[in-house]
Amino acid sequence: MRQFILLLSIALFFHLPSAYSSETIATAHVTVAYDGLSGKYARNVADSAERNLARITQALGYVPGGKVTITLTASQEQFNALTEGRLPDWSAAVALPGRKIVVSPLAGHKIEIDRILAHELVHVIIEESAGDEFVPRWFHEGCAQIFSGEWGIRNEMYMVWKVSWGNLLTFEDIQNVFTAGSLDASLAYDQSMIAVQRLISIFGPKVLPAILDSMSKGRQFPQALFDSTGFWPSEFEKYYLKYLHENYGPKTLMTLVPGTWVLIMFLFLVVYVIKRLRARKKLREWEMQEPLERRLESEPEFEPEELSNEFDEEENDEEHIEKRDNVIPFKSRTEKFE
Repeated sequence: MRQFILLLSIALFFHLPSAYSSETIATAHVTVAYDGLSGKYARNVADSAERNLARITQALGYVPGGKVTITLTASQEQFNALTEGRLPDWSAAVALPGRKIVVSPLAGHKIEIDRILAHELVHVIIEESAGDEFVPRWFHEGCAQIFSGEWGIRNEMYMVWKVSWGNLLTFEDIQNVFTAGSLDASLAYDQSMIAVQRLISIFGPKVLPAILDSMSKGRQFPQALFDSTGFWPSEFEKYYLKYLHENYGPKTLMTLVPGTWVLIMFLFLVVYVIKRLRARKKLREWEMQEPLERRLESEPEFEPEELSNEFDEEENDEEHIEKRDNVIPFKSRTEKFE
């Protein structure tokens, strides 16, 4: 899984101020300078650097000619001062010429120090082995990510998204991303890692030390890549971009996550059940309304005038009754004649 901290490693041609005062811890291949931080943290950094150096130098086939100096900063202001403020705010560390690494305070992310050191140590080794020859950023960052980055489902999904929308970067774009500190750095890291991983997958793990060995003998990177793989950079770029489209397009989403088809079928089933329940509810509402509508239709309609006449007749009847009640009924009497 990608950690939410990005690394920037640019060959900045300046040196650490000689006035920088700090405590140090020295090991066989590393010197750790720190100020305002715990000695235990500095010791952990030194041990981590030793472990990573042993692993990386064996894989890349090159051992630095001297100790690597790692400077730990205790504040962002100190980090900015040592790097002359040339780095983006999101930078966690930087590799400098002369086997130097400067690490930011890593507020809340010190647990990431092992991965960060591995990333920067790769840059130190590549820079020294290449000498004065130019090394493109996609190769630099790809190698660093191979030995330090974690590749998980989030990276896969992110690449599928970018490929589907046609937002991929060329090697030249990647070069410009790290030079200008663009927000596309995350994509540049991922694409660089895939590019170097393809070299390893096709030509085996010895291809990286072969390229570096060729450059250490004075060959420029394009020639070193061709001697080691048979690809010129432009040819490999075309192959690599084609590989991305074929392996990270929309179709790959179906096989990306184990059980994707099961999940899709489950979602379709849930939607179907919800629609059926809504349809049944609506049908019951209609069934309840239908008898009421029929009853209303069967009842006679009353016109306002007829209704008024009926009321008038009733009033007349009542008045008539009232008049009759006021009349004393006459009872005939039978006359008697004697």
